[in-house]
Amino acid sequence: MKKYMISKEYIISLDFVTSTSVTALQLSELIGVEETALDSRPSRTVKDEIYWRFEPTGENFVELAEGIEVLISSIHPQRPINVDENIREIYLSIGVLCKSYTCTVNLPLPLLAPLITMFPDLIIGSVAYAR
Repeated sequence: MKKYMISKEYIISLDFVTSTSVTALQLSELIGVEETALDSRPSRTVKDEIYWRFEPTGENFVELAEGIEVLISSIHPQRPINVDENIREIYLSIGVLCKSYTCTVNLPLPLLAPLITMFPDLIIGSVAYAR
């Protein structure tokens, strides 16, 4: 029986849903990144929300653990950041580029501990993208 190797690449980002009163400068200072490192767009469904995305590099990662480590080393919050009336949701988004929509992702949970400490209300999500 032939064995097929499924090669994967990962896109890692930290995403925030905030009220429109939160500026790029405020969010960048809160998570400890450069203001220019944040992308944003208004919500298409909720009038007073903005979606923010921080990707540590413009590159995909071959190893998920490496992508998470790079993300963690790229942010420097001064304190844990909880969801409140201004920071409404916080996501660790993992995009998986693979040969089918049914690939699996093994999350290295010990590596996620620092992110959960920084963002106690963190939601983790993954999406597969077929090549």
